[in-house]
Amino acid sequence: MFYNKFGDSMDRQIMHIDVNNAFLSWFAIWRLNNGETLDIREIPAVIGGDETRRAGIVLAKSNLAKKFGIVTGEPLYQARKKCPAIKVFQGDFKVYREYSNKLYNLLLEYTDKIERFSIDECFLDMTEYLMNSTLLDKAIEIQKRVNEELGFTVNIGLSSNKLLAKMASDFEKPNKIHTLYPREIESKMWSLPIGELFMLGRKTIPKLYNMHIKTIGDLAKYDKNELIKKFGKHGKMMWEYANGIDNSEVIYKYEPPKSIGNSTTLAKDVQNLEELNKILLTLAEHVTFRLRKYNMVARSCKCWT
Repeated sequence: MFYNKFGDSMDRQIMHIDVNNAFLSWFAIWRLNNGETLDIREIPAVIGGDETRRAGIVLAKSNLAKKFGIVTGEPLYQARKKCPAIKVFQGDFKVYREYSNKLYNLLLEYTDKIERFSIDECFLDMTEYLMNSTLLDKAIEIQKRVNEELGFTVNIGLSSNKLLAKMASDFEKPNKIHTLYPREIESKMWSLPIGELFMLGRKTIPKLYNMHIKTIGDLAKYDKNELIKKFGKHGKMMWEYANGIDNSEVIYKYEPPKSIGNSTTLAKDVQNLEELNKILLTLAEHVTFRLRKYNMVARSCKCWT
């Protein structure tokens, strides 16, 4: 159970953000921003290595490339056999890092508690940052801003722990928001193939199949002690994950933001001055708290004459 600063128990509010087709999307946007007119997201295209080497593989693919049966991880020469007209572009880690940082800096406007799980994935602990909004309100706002301001799309998973938020973001793509709260585990997660459970290794799946465990629900209902006997600590973790149990924290480090601000989306128009003052006070308290934490100061300037 999570406790707020007043000692009251409350559920955590966790968000997982996953960039849709990150490497190809980011490279496409970078090209367009640097004078190119062709959007490689709209043609059969892949991001890969040196096509002259048989070791080159597909790192990312456009939706049109996917329709030709091209899959991530297959050799480039094999991808070209499936689609002779495919366009192959070499990736650029500097571009990926640039757009990953842009996403991170945008997310810093919503919470300081961000775990960069990978270059294109983040966990956000929003528990103390929602104010008068819901987690879904913030997810909708973030998704819209990422698309409009940065040019790419994200899937967002919402839950009370990291595991379930991560599983939720992997549901239908692209540009979707999904919830997976404990009460939804049976209806949304247990029917999924066992291979879709987070952190389950490929070598483990055949062993589970031999035990007649084919879905996440099968694993959740299996005897935990028997799993521990066969798989050790990993067996305990598998059983807990199948049942949506995860107490891990969002691991973050404070990074000074370039600027500090706060906003909220109201569910309805507010005309009562006293109520508006309360909302403004809450926003101001969050901003000043973050200013003090980073040892920063604010200044005002006249924008009119």
